[in-house]
Amino acid sequence: MFGKLLPREGNFFEMFNQHAERIVEAARAFENLVT
Repeated sequence: MFGKLLPREGNFFEMFNQHAERIVEAARAFENLVT
């Protein structure tokens, strides 16, 4: 069932990892802003 939730494109996990890297980068920038 979980496989049906994933997109058909093969680069899903690559895009997911790129998004996670952006989130980490934004979190660090926010931390620097408030400290």
